[in-house]
Amino acid sequence: MSTDAATPETPVPPDPDGVTDGSAVDGSPSDDAPSDETATSTTTPAGTPATPAAPSVEDEESAGDAAEDETDAADDPAAGDPADDDPAAEEPEPPVVAHVPAQAAPVHETTRGTAGPGPVPDDAGGRLTARLREARARLQPEQTVIPAPRTPEGVVPPAPFRRAGPPPADLLRAVDELAAQLVEVEDAGGQDASPERRALLRALDRSAAGVPDGGWSGEDRVDAEALAGASDLAVTLHDAAASLVERLDAEERTGSAVEVDAVATALQVARMVLDLEGFARHGR
Repeated sequence: MSTDAATPETPVPPDPDGVTDGSAVDGSPSDDAPSDETATSTTTPAGTPATPAAPSVEDEESAGDAAEDETDAADDPAAGDPADDDPAAEEPEPPVVAHVPAQAAPVHETTRGTAGPGPVPDDAGGRLTARLREARARLQPEQTVIPAPRTPEGVVPPAPFRRAGPPPADLLRAVDELAAQLVEVEDAGGQDASPERRALLRALDRSAAGVPDGGWSGEDRVDAEALAGASDLAVTLHDAAASLVERLDAEERTGSAVEVDAVATALQVARMVLDLEGFARHGR
């Protein structure tokens, strides 16, 4: 018989207080009492894996719902895109612009019924044409002048209105017609110009520096008939300029009147030079 036989455990005698499992008297487990894990490990044979606890019904339902959510997210490619939830990523709609029909240009008093040649180009003519161009520019209505702010005394100074309103259409037409005639004279240096215009141009150029000496027409190869025709043309242009000055003065358009008066004076001097040269040619 072997001597290693298990020795029977000696039963623990009952505690006088009625506690036999080693727990404390107040019901809390004793420090010497084994825990649940220790008890489980002691009851499980060595080398045998512990059997996992069976899942409950609630755990199975939660796992099924999570699997369905993952499947839906995989089927929808745009479901997990954070740009779709960002309002700034969306392109704004273009603003709606109301269609405004184009308005016709207003008919001004200065443009109604104008059938004249219109303003002469800036590079046309000479010094007399430039004078009339300046006179026409001074006839145009000026821009609205905003009054100055109040002074420390509380007085608003009046706006400096220097022109008598917009000019009538016939007044502008008269200035343009006279300017067009002067362009024909001052651009008469070519061979296609008439002898009268060339003679008047020579008289205007020579009289600009004073009254020339007699005999200048021979030097410039101007005959007597051209001198007479140039004198008549100077009279016609002078009369048109003089009548225009009178109207400008009557309408208190002094700025334009000064420019046109200078043209009238130059034409008057040129006519006198032509007449003197014509008398000298006939007296020889």
